[in-house]
Amino acid sequence: MAKSHACQDKLATNPLLASSRSSAQKDAMARKQARAGNLSQANQTVCLVLKPAFGHDTQHKLQEKTPVSSVFLDKQFWPTTDALDEMRRHDDLLNNQEHSFSIKKIGQ
Repeated sequence: MAKSHACQDKLATNPLLASSRSSAQKDAMARKQARAGNLSQANQTVCLVLKPAFGHDTQHKLQEKTPVSSVFLDKQFWPTTDALDEMRRHDDLLNNQEHSFSIKKIGQ
C-alpha cells in the first residue's frame, strides 16, 4: 500500500506528459502507417496536429471573395416543353441513343 501511495504522490507532483513529435517525426510516422495500409491512422496523425487555417474574419473574407448568387434558375432561354417533346420524338435522337447507349456498345 505504501508503494502505491508513493507512486500516486509522485505522479501528482510530476505528471507524465507526452512529448510532442517534430514535423519530420510526424511525417515519417504517417508514411509508415500509410505504407502499412492504415490510411485512417496516417490521416489522423497528420491532421490532428495541423493548426486551423482560418481566423475570426475568414468567413467574412470568403463571402466577400465569392458572393452567393441567387438559387433561382433563370429559365428565360430554356426551350419550351413542346420543343423538348418534339426533340425527343425526333428520329435522330432515338438513333443516337440506340447506337451510343446500346448494350453491345457498353460491352465493348
